[in-house]
Amino acid sequence: MKKRCGFKPLGRRTALSAALLALAASQNGLAGELVNNDSYTVRWDNTLKYSVGKRVSGPDPAILANPNTNDGDYSFARGDLVTNRADILSEFDVVLKDKANTGVSISAAAWYDRVYNRAHRPIPLDQLNSWSVPNDQFTRHVRDVNGRRVELLNAFVHSGFDIGEHNLSFRLGRHTLLWGESLLLATNGIAAGMGPVDAMKALSLPGATTKEIFMPVNQLSLAFSLTPQWDIAAYHQFEYRETRVPGPGSYFSTGDMVFQGGERIIAAQGLPFGNIYIERGADIKAPDSRGQWGIAAKYRDAEAGRDFGFYYLRYADKTPQVYTQITAAPGGVSGFIAGGATIGSYFFLYPQKIELAGASFATLVGDANVSGEISVRRNLPLMSVNLNVAPGAIAVNGSGNFLHAVGDTLHAQVSWIKTFGPSGLWDAAEFVGEIGGHRLMKVTRNDAFLDTTRVRKAFGTGMTFEPKWYQPLPGMDLTLPINVSWNFSGPSVVDPAFAGGAAHGGSVSAGLKFTYQGKWRGGVNYTRYTARDGASPYLDRDYVAANVSYSF
Repeated sequence: MKKRCGFKPLGRRTALSAALLALAASQNGLAGELVNNDSYTVRWDNTLKYSVGKRVSGPDPAILANPNTNDGDYSFARGDLVTNRADILSEFDVVLKDKANTGVSISAAAWYDRVYNRAHRPIPLDQLNSWSVPNDQFTRHVRDVNGRRVELLNAFVHSGFDIGEHNLSFRLGRHTLLWGESLLLATNGIAAGMGPVDAMKALSLPGATTKEIFMPVNQLSLAFSLTPQWDIAAYHQFEYRETRVPGPGSYFSTGDMVFQGGERIIAAQGLPFGNIYIERGADIKAPDSRGQWGIAAKYRDAEAGRDFGFYYLRYADKTPQVYTQITAAPGGVSGFIAGGATIGSYFFLYPQKIELAGASFATLVGDANVSGEISVRRNLPLMSVNLNVAPGAIAVNGSGNFLHAVGDTLHAQVSWIKTFGPSGLWDAAEFVGEIGGHRLMKVTRNDAFLDTTRVRKAFGTGMTFEPKWYQPLPGMDLTLPINVSWNFSGPSVVDPAFAGGAAHGGSVSAGLKFTYQGKWRGGVNYTRYTARDGASPYLDRDYVAANVSYSF
């Protein structure tokens, strides 16, 4: 995150003060709708939330055996708390009662997680990837992102005006814009090119939808009503943000040297002088204000209940390629450090100039909403290996002297939302699902570096079935969400996070949620990870979690 965005660490006292201030505001009637007159409305909505989660399975020996994926496993034993967190979400809106509903929207979040602000179980020194803290402490990055933070979410103005008989509406500032029809397989959809994903939230919220896990960026988005049936839209982004992944050593981390907070790779162990390391170097990121934009056209047939969309995007990848620069002579070391020696550095490169063209549809099939999309991507970075550049050489971002494989890919998915009425088992129920896949059609550059251990085509699904009971107790509604995410293929060379990232596996979760008097919400949930051949990075991360929130 860039400092100019105003993100700062959140201490315990600051978090507590924010929570008490918001609670005091609610008690004094200052929250919710503040003003509603003939000219404008003003709202200030807040949600306080407390969450706790516990690990229910022990570390897997196969994962512990890899020194570059095991820090999160060593940090938490079976039965340990993996989260103990307080959140506050605050949303402020001013809307004028003019024809365009002109307004300003600002939202922010703050959280404090005690688990990541104290010591954890010691990691064996020969397995430890971090160097900036002792082996029983989380790094500064993990403390700041997982443990305590104040973060600006939305901050935009919105309005519009007429041009003849047509209307032009716009949003300017930090907001989320998602095109296409993806519901659950976010990284496979058209929207994947439009913003970064909060993978931390996706892993902690089973069944999270696409709109819940994308993060906002600064941009200008426009929509123009061309005819009663046709709309055209466009956006241009002024900010680049990478995907947010769990910090190294945190519970859901599956890479100890990952691009946010990673410090070194363990290249070899057990030598007389200790381990051999590859140290973290400077990353090459996409510029903020160039090359991220899109255009779209949408056709609506209201009488037939059908929508069609057509899209073109140009964007920079939100996840990086891993490069190394080995500076030692064969069999030697380039420098000695505490606990071992170093042979070079590694850094992350974020590819640019990816192109996406796609189409979508949405319609009714009986009483079910059915939608889908198809897209092709050009210059898409692929999973690559052995990306080592010579000392002093520069790997050029976008086009130029890069080594990673790129190619043309095909992506498609179909989703549905089906509701059920009262039965002997429930008062109502909802079935939401998505089936999709992708295929590498052609490697267009650097085929020699392609990771051939991964499959060129992948097929997966995400589904949620949620029966509901209204007023089993006065003022209370209950639901029982059951979520499944599954990859029917091996690890993908196109998208390592597809359908949960497992090879021939995924996750299953079940829970019980309640709503009380429209303000109190909460629930408990159990999540189990599994894979047919044991090849899942989350195989031993089963957990149970509970939460309660109050909105005002």
